[in-house]
Amino acid sequence: MQVTTARSLVGTTMPDGTFNAGRYTTEFEPALSFRVSEGWKPIYPESPDALRILGPEAGEIDFSDPSHVFDPSTLSSPKEVSPPENTDEWVSWFRRYPNVNASEPVPVSVGGASGLRIDVTSTAETYVRDLCGPSPCIPLFPYGGTEVGNLALFGPSEKNRFLIVDVKGETVVINVVAWSSSFDEFLPKAQKLLDAVEWERT
Repeated sequence: MQVTTARSLVGTTMPDGTFNAGRYTTEFEPALSFRVSEGWKPIYPESPDALRILGPEAGEIDFSDPSHVFDPSTLSSPKEVSPPENTDEWVSWFRRYPNVNASEPVPVSVGGASGLRIDVTSTAETYVRDLCGPSPCIPLFPYGGTEVGNLALFGPSEKNRFLIVDVKGETVVINVVAWSSSFDEFLPKAQKLLDAVEWERT
């Protein structure tokens, strides 16, 4: 009897929903791959504009290429508007967003793509129930269709680090998020995954 190897399972999604350890190639655009260890799993089916993966300590990494953002001046009745056009504009957008504390930007590189990194926290007391449910939040932008929903900032119990990079003419927004109590523990594991990102060259 011929014995075949399970090499085809490397980097695939297993029946329990987790990634098999190895390099995983995504359907996200611009296309990328990354190496994962055990314990990571996709949260929703990925789409060309959104990839959300859950890791240890309930931390999460989101890759997105938003086609719209929510107008910060109309959050009581959210309105979608065109997104910032480049890395610098995204940083400025975060820094002037009401009830958002954003750090000074720091140069960053992900998979050879250059950009800026900022740490962001929310002081939201507003409830936008249609977008965020029963918790006070600041909705930022919709992505991934109705199955994925909206990216939002929740209160001080959550910490967010955004890495905004330019990839082949596209601006990719990467959010590293975890509970404040476990963020420092999750961050090195998230950084290890980000260090393994490779953008598909065309």
